[in-house]
Amino acid sequence: MITTHTPLKELSFEYLASGKHCVTEKEFLNLIASKEALFLDVRTDEEQNYSVYPWATHIPLHTLPERINELPKDKLIVPFCSSVFRASITWAWLKSKGFENVRTLTLSTEEIATLIKPTPLFNQG
Repeated sequence: MITTHTPLKELSFEYLASGKHCVTEKEFLNLIASKEALFLDVRTDEEQNYSVYPWATHIPLHTLPERINELPKDKLIVPFCSSVFRASITWAWLKSKGFENVRTLTLSTEEIATLIKPTPLFNQG
């Protein structure tokens, strides 16, 4: 019997209001430190040329169907992109392919860069 996954059925008001579908700013920093999640950068190659995140796996969204076997089914997958839109598409697509543990990062790459940038080099007060 073929099992059909229907991630859109999960998109009830209660589910979305609970925040269970996303990773927040605080959780993001903890997950990077713990290495318990695979952060999936679904931006284009051109976008990645401007900012590379060494803690993430880069698979552009348009190549994901042929590279899906590179993703672990036993680990939390957190897709992200420059605006959250493609990450949301990735969430739904991965859920429809049987990936149970997927949550979308609610931060844009601009917000990510702000969070992880080094402290000021010349802070000599």
